[in-house]
Amino acid sequence: MWKALQKHWPEYFCEAALVALFVLADCLFTVFLKYGGSPFAPLVTPSYLRRLCLGLALGGATVALVLSPLGRISGAHMNPAITLTFLLLRKIKPFDAAWYVIGQTAGVVLALVLLAVTIPKPIMDPAVNYAVSTPGPAGELAAFAGEFGIAFVLMFIVLWVNNTPFLARLTPWFAACLVVLFVLVESPLSGATMDPAFATVADAFGHVWTGWWLYVASPLLGMPLAAWAYSRTRRSVYCAKLFHYSSHRCIFNCQFPALLAREAAERGREL
Repeated sequence: MWKALQKHWPEYFCEAALVALFVLADCLFTVFLKYGGSPFAPLVTPSYLRRLCLGLALGGATVALVLSPLGRISGAHMNPAITLTFLLLRKIKPFDAAWYVIGQTAGVVLALVLLAVTIPKPIMDPAVNYAVSTPGPAGELAAFAGEFGIAFVLMFIVLWVNNTPFLARLTPWFAACLVVLFVLVESPLSGATMDPAFATVADAFGHVWTGWWLYVASPLLGMPLAAWAYSRTRRSVYCAKLFHYSSHRCIFNCQFPALLAREAAERGREL
């Protein structure tokens, strides 16, 4: 495990930084939209408008982070459930997966500590409270079903797009559109978290454990099940990177050159 750290620490560091940046974006946009002292909050009082604004902000952050130099280096999983799903698909080695999960969790902790130190009043305000997700009025079972469903759909579509010639370049955009849709439509049920590390650490900081189990169980069940369903289609999984069109090294069990060869062959047939 220590040899993996010595060899691949830049990827682990980039993964932790990506998660920290995403959590900062999530919490800061939540402050802008929900904190009573924010000048933006009175401008978006309808709940659906707040969800749309938050979804667009997080969708934009998703694209920016996946396509950033950090994302091109690490592969931009930004979620332990995604990393563990790629582990089940044998696209990432166990020690690498372990360090990725450690880095992702550390990124969440770092971001929330930074927010607690720099803007304690807004981030601890009951309307924000570290962007903790809790089940909606429909209850925990409905929240579990919602989280499970969006985790399944996200993973299945990401796998399908990311392993299809020419479409693979658009994986960050497909993921971003799904994030916008989930926040707008599904978040009233559960908050649309899909991230067991963020859910757990935020609950610890916010001292709110309502429905904690479902935010851990649903993505850890939904995403691997999506991978199993994808495997039934007998389509390949080329790599665990969500955007592979760069010169950065790849530490995964990578077959991406085969996808590039398919693209070149199809382009040649068109000519």
